[in-house]
This record gives sequence, structure tokens and C-alpha cells, in this order.
Amino acid sequence: MLFCSRLLFLFFYSANSNAEKLNLLVLPLSDGTSYIYSVDLKKPCSFSGVLEVNSTKLKLGKIDNWFIGNLNLLQNRINFKMIELILNDDFIEFSLSGATNLKFKFLLEKENKCRLKKILYFNDSIYSLDQIYIDYSSIFFSPVIKKIIIKNNGMDTDLLLYPWALQGMISSYELNAGLAVKTYSNIRKSPKAINRNSNIKAELLPAFIFRYGPIFLSKDGIGSLLFNAGDFSFLAMAIIEGEPYETAEFNERKRAIYLGSIVKFNLLEFIYYNDFFKEKGYNLKLNLAPEFYFNTDLKFKPQVFIQYWDKKYVDYYFGLSPNKLNQAVNYGTVFEIMHFKGRWTYLLNLGVKFYGREVYSSPSVVRGNEIQVVTSLLYKFL
Repeated sequence: MLFCSRLLFLFFYSANSNAEKLNLLVLPLSDGTSYIYSVDLKKPCSFSGVLEVNSTKLKLGKIDNWFIGNLNLLQNRINFKMIELILNDDFIEFSLSGATNLKFKFLLEKENKCRLKKILYFNDSIYSLDQIYIDYSSIFFSPVIKKIIIKNNGMDTDLLLYPWALQGMISSYELNAGLAVKTYSNIRKSPKAINRNSNIKAELLPAFIFRYGPIFLSKDGIGSLLFNAGDFSFLAMAIIEGEPYETAEFNERKRAIYLGSIVKFNLLEFIYYNDFFKEKGYNLKLNLAPEFYFNTDLKFKPQVFIQYWDKKYVDYYFGLSPNKLNQAVNYGTVFEIMHFKGRWTYLLNLGVKFYGREVYSSPSVVRGNEIQVVTSLLYKFL
């Protein structure tokens, strides 16, 4: 596999402040194209009269592969749309859909020979920019961002931003792999008589996520992003799901392959999975999942959810005979903390789930709630 890395200069300034066209920002794309964000000045040294920021493409190369070309088109639509655009006589400000927690602000300094001043807002921090570079590697014919290097006026050290600190889809692909330890208070009866009412379990599990463009794969299943526009996203998935159970007293209940979709809008996630192959039922989940970034390497994601299991699902995984149990509604909360250190990701997931009455009334269940703690360590290979 061939790796090549280089630094791409993103910002440049035209020294002729009286020129009609002023380039604000240049972004290189995976297919050898660059987007140029510019304005046409109506008055010298002023944004007065500017009605829009122009976004044009500069073609530098050609991709003959049909799949790569279409993958790049999707990536472009996701990443490089201007949002939250503000046009003012004194400044211009906007964000890009691929990095919504970054905001760019441009000013013309009349007292400094009309120099273009560039300011970057990252979360709650403000930086006066000298230059911005992207450091990336090229794998599978497509560049992926390794880090963004920000030259800050008045500072001796550079500010480094990694892709995982950006809210949006920047890189074309990624591979993270490692191990996870899952500890939980199992609600099922233990097959051993001495542990029938107390069943704390711990499991060592593989953990990985591979993504290439809109397609992603993990140990639980495979899926793809089908549509994205602003705060709205639509994904399709095939996953291995279910509430497995095996003991000599009750018949074995196995996991199944479920097909479904995830609809995301702003802070809300709507999830639907159905077993279309062996009719083990379906489940729906509504999840409120805001995200908070305390700095460039720490992310906190609290979640509150409500979940619906239909009659077939409850009957198969918790019933002892057909048509005995009805549908169930569960609810719970999850707290997820992610810490990024170079190529390493440390994850702590703490959750509690309260099951519906039809579930904990089953003879195979010993308690009506479950506490779960998952700790993971992942290494970023790509």
C-alpha cells in the first residue's frame, strides 16, 4: 500500500487589495479538484455591497474509476457546503458542513493597508490565523486528512486539529481496531442454581470500525450513508441483533440478522430494525444524543432513549410459548466519554436500561433493569 503525504496550503491572500476578486479560502478535494471561496468587491477595502460568497471548482486532475468518482461527488456534497453564512459590510463569516464546529471569519483592515485578516473559531476558542495547512495521506486513490496545522499569529507553537475533533464527515475512510471489556448485570437466569438470582458477567470483545466513504463496517454489522443534507442524515444497515439466551431449562434463543435504517436530525436519532428472514419481529428506538467537545481530544455524549419491541420480538426472546407475551417499551440512558491521544482512542460507556413489564414478567428474567459498563481501547490504523 502506497502512502504519500504532503502539505496543502489552504488560505492565500491577494496582495492587490483593489482587485475586484478576493480569494478567501481554497479547499482541495479527493478527485484532484479544489473549491475556491471568493467574493467580488464592490468597493475598495470593504465588503459593502457583497451579496454572496462564490464557490467555484478548479480542476487539477481526473479520476477514471467510476466508483471513486461517485464516492468523491458524495464526499463533496457532504463536506463543502457553506452554512451559517453572514455577509456584513465589515466582515464575512461562514462554516462548512464537513466541520460545523469550525467557523471562519474574514475582515479587511483599513489601518493595515487593507490586509485580509483571518480568524478561526473552534468550539469556544478563537485563533488569529497566519496560515492553515492540511497534512494528509493517500490510500485507495483518495486523500484522508491526518491533521490540520494552524499557524497562529503571535504563537510559537502550531495548533493541531485532528479529524475526530471535527463535527462532520471529513475523511474518505478510516480503520480503528482494538479490544473492549463489557461488564453487565445480566437480566437472565443463570444455568447454575447457586447463581440464579445474581449474574454479573464480563466479556472480552473485539472492537473495530472500518469506513470507506459512506460505507461502514463493524463487528455488529454493515451499513451505508444514503443521504445527508445539513442536520438530516439517512443510513441503511444490516446488523446482528437480538437478546440471546441459552440454558437447559429454556429453549435456546439466537441472535438474528436484522435489516433497518437510522434517521438522524440534529440531536435526535430514530432507529428501526426488522428480522425479515425468520420473523423474529422488529424494534424501534428514539434516541436524544447531543455531543460536547471540551477540547480537541475529549468528547462527551450523553444519551436518553425510549425503545419499542413488537410482540414477535418479545415472544421469541422472552416468551415460553407462542402468543403469550405482548409488546414492550423500554427506556434508559447512556453516558459515553471518548479521549483521543494521537492514534489511540479511549472509550468509556456507562448505561442503564429499564425493561418493560412484559419482559421482566418472563420466567427467564430475574430483574427488570440492566447496568452496563464498556471500556474500549482502539488504535487508528487509517
